[in-house]
Amino acid sequence: MEQKKRFIIQAVYYAVAAAAMYLLLRYALPWLLPFLLALAVAAAVEPLLRFVREKMHLKRAFLAAVATLLVVGLTVAAAAWLLGALWRQVNDLLRRAPQLLAMLPQLLEQLRGRLEEYRVTLPPSAQQAVNEAVTAVGGMLGDGAVRLSAVLLEGVTKFVGHLPGALLFCVTAVMAIFFTISSYPQLRAFLLRQVPEEKRAAARALKEGALGAVLKWLKAQIILITVTFLQLLAGLLLLRREYALLLALLIALMDALPIFGAGMALLPWAAVLGIWGDVVGALGLTALYLVVWLVRSFLEPKLLGKSGGLPPLPSLLAIYIGWQAAGIAGMIVGPLLLLLAKELHDRRVVRLWK
Repeated sequence: MEQKKRFIIQAVYYAVAAAAMYLLLRYALPWLLPFLLALAVAAAVEPLLRFVREKMHLKRAFLAAVATLLVVGLTVAAAAWLLGALWRQVNDLLRRAPQLLAMLPQLLEQLRGRLEEYRVTLPPSAQQAVNEAVTAVGGMLGDGAVRLSAVLLEGVTKFVGHLPGALLFCVTAVMAIFFTISSYPQLRAFLLRQVPEEKRAAARALKEGALGAVLKWLKAQIILITVTFLQLLAGLLLLRREYALLLALLIALMDALPIFGAGMALLPWAAVLGIWGDVVGALGLTALYLVVWLVRSFLEPKLLGKSGGLPPLPSLLAIYIGWQAAGIAGMIVGPLLLLLAKELHDRRVVRLWK
């Protein structure tokens, strides 16, 4: 009876913890994001600020203002360049979209003709399969073109609607960065005082273990996305593909998603070019995919190390449950929560399984 009672209490405890984590990620995290970002920036620049204060004896408020201007200035300059280049390519694509959609039936007919040349060399059973595949792909592309127009229009509308909120977020984040850097030692001491003395060992284990592993995972993913993006951008520019910057960004983000990968975009694209007769383009895209895959396969184990040591089956389960719960965002958050739970269990902060 006592064992059953303990099991029920533990089950309720973990259910409440899971619900609290969901509410934190769903509601509290977006509300607190500017301040968490400010805290991260302040922690990153604190060693440099301390060194400058010791050497030059400048006031902390002045150094906080300089640090804030540098961080914000560099971020704005990089974002302005990237967003400006993306906007030019997106604007050009939207301007040409009606013309491209009008040409789609003609392009599909040309593709059908190319496939017909290959089809006649195949056995009769294979010819029927190719015919059915071409018909199905043509229907999907036609429907997809209509959906794409609606999605683009809806996306532009939502983007314009979110501009006031984005502006408020940026202003709040800049002010929070300045105030947090200015009072970082006092703020850090205040947060430490909120943790009882007997809980500090567990809190230290949480910070150094679980959160350390999660931050290492996030850092590794950012590095991998950046490296993949630069490889794709360089490759697409060398291959003289239109909208290279936009395509490199979209494919790099696709490559970061679990289960998905750069091959889901590059390999079908290469196959279509090969059918079309552009053998050089097809080989170039295939070579680009192989380079991206090899570099990621080499970098990922080195960047993740032990923090990525999740067994394949639980990882797949976390991805699927995350997808069912929250779509694409859940596919990323699910394995991240599993990693956090594993680190907490391994460091004996909580006991989740035997």
